[in-house]
Amino acid sequence: MGRNLRAGRLGILSIVVLLLASCGRHREGDGPVQVRGTVTHKGTALSGGTIAFVPDAELGGSGDIATVEIKSDGSYALTLPPGWYRITVTGPPSSGVSPCYADPELCRLSREVKAGSANVHDIPLN
Repeated sequence: MGRNLRAGRLGILSIVVLLLASCGRHREGDGPVQVRGTVTHKGTALSGGTIAFVPDAELGGSGDIATVEIKSDGSYALTLPPGWYRITVTGPPSSGVSPCYADPELCRLSREVKAGSANVHDIPLN
């Protein structure tokens, strides 16, 4: 009878461990998070243009590219899933922003979006 009792305890313990492990995968806060910041060019707010967050496949990112218009004060805000992103920026034609910032392979701007963080990502361009 001792073996049956130990086997029963082991079975219950196994179930508890599996339940705890599965709870960790669906934690609140792992969904999309708010990301905001300011884009500057040579120290001045970039008034207009577009910023794009491209999931960085080299660091495990996947999903769709997210783009948003940069406001006249240089600010932007969007909602993204947590992960690493390469960032591209295109400014208005008169802004003087280098075309290299429109290509994630050339500019190499990247940021990590974290669950449970403020996710303020200011983007200074030279």
